Amino acid sequence: MNRAIADGMTQIEDRRREEWERHRNVPLDVDVVSRYAANFCAESFENEEGRHLDESLKSVARDRIIKWYVRASLLAKRHQRVHRAAGLLAYSLATLSVACVAVAVLAQGLATIAFVVEAVLLSAILLIVSRADRSSAHARWVENRVLTERMRTMAFLVACGVVPETLLPPRPLAGEDPRAGWIGLALEEIVRSLPPLAATAPLERRVAFVRTWWIGKQIEFHANVGKHAQRASRRLERTGLVVFGLALAAALVHIALRVVHGLVQTRAEDMLTFLALVLPAVGAALEGIRTHREFSRVSRRSHAMVDALASVDARLATVETEHEFVNCLRDAEELTVREVEDWLLLMRTVELKAMA
Repeated sequence: MNRAIADGMTQIEDRRREEWERHRNVPLDVDVVSRYAANFCAESFENEEGRHLDESLKSVARDRIIKWYVRASLLAKRHQRVHRAAGLLAYSLATLSVACVAVAVLAQGLATIAFVVEAVLLSAILLIVSRADRSSAHARWVENRVLTERMRTMAFLVACGVVPETLLPPRPLAGEDPRAGWIGLALEEIVRSLPPLAATAPLERRVAFVRTWWIGKQIEFHANVGKHAQRASRRLERTGLVVFGLALAAALVHIALRVVHGLVQTRAEDMLTFLALVLPAVGAALEGIRTHREFSRVSRRSHAMVDALASVDARLATVETEHEFVNCLRDAEELTVREVEDWLLLMRTVELKAMA
């Protein structure tokens, strides 16, 4: 029994190492990587506050941390595009397939063509979702985004002479692919590769740097994300309500015409029937997209993060000793980790599946 358990743990560990190795070897455009890294370093370090930091520490951040930040960020964006495109196409094509059925029912002469088009659309949905699933687009988007945020945090800590903690992301849920634990291996390996860190830059300069270019930028980022997600959620929700209202109106008009006039003109009756069939599908697709993108919950999380980061910033404004400074950075690091964990657990529930 113990041997079987040990063998199983070894296999899981091997899977995680294979995934970490795969991540490191995914080909990326060298010029894109170089520009991305240069832009990050220029924005973060080539500023009034950043120029006063230790050059040796900034060099460590560039060479040991930011290269992994860039790789994870680029891969996260790549997989995110695939995941979101698959969701948008699936919901859109599903609505069109309902329209094809309505055409087939209402126009018998076009029934064969409509059913053929419906079959093509449904096949396309299955293909799109299956390909996204086989490529693990959703899982790899989430995992790389988690690593991106951890590397961003580590870059600022290292630049200030603080050794990052190896705070691990949540363990894979029951039934998940065991390779999902590769992020923990990556974090441990990256932290172990760091040389001894000792800052000589004045404390007030490092405090100003952290408040402006880490905490301040994160407050700005989450505020913008929260506003965008809230607007998008409300826009989709309102549009969906309008569509459902139109569908209800079409059904009521159809009933009224039947009651008052009995049979109405065939073309008008067919149009009302078509709208009554298709509009609910459009509304459901809009709600599906809103849920798939998790706009409402992302908005709430971002607004909460703004408040939490503002609290850290207020504490940094009163820092007077190195010990207080390090404690604030540790709290900021833990806050970032907890936020990433919450986001990871949230995104694990919105994977697009063909059975849906």
